[in-house]
Amino acid sequence: MPSTWSIHLIRCVLSAARKADTKTFCCLVRGYANPVLFHKVISGVKLAGKLEIPENTSFVNAVIYACAKGGGFNGDEKSFQANEDKSCQRDSTTSFVMIDAYRKEGMNNKVYDLEQENQMMTADVSTIMTKQMLH
Repeated sequence: MPSTWSIHLIRCVLSAARKADTKTFCCLVRGYANPVLFHKVISGVKLAGKLEIPENTSFVNAVIYACAKGGGFNGDEKSFQANEDKSCQRDSTTSFVMIDAYRKEGMNNKVYDLEQENQMMTADVSTIMTKQMLH
């Protein structure tokens, strides 16, 4: 049962006087990615904040994934924006999960915008790599 396991995991980490890390919380948040346990995603994110867990791209991706799977789609947009605001480097996982969530919600304009943005980012990276190879 995911909730029992994850509670046990956090208790073990805290009782062993170990510093909880981002990877632990990513697993925890992803484990709650269903509508029945979605409230635990919020609790996990709050706990991560209290424990000063770094909110890197992997963490934000885990939250976006949990929101998409758990039915808290508004959280997706907030997490996605938080990712941008904190200057977390967005990766292909972020885009994939967001595009999938937008499609499920019928938000085709958002899918189109994100796909266009991804194409521009890919073109920019290709241009930079080509310039580096030529020098």
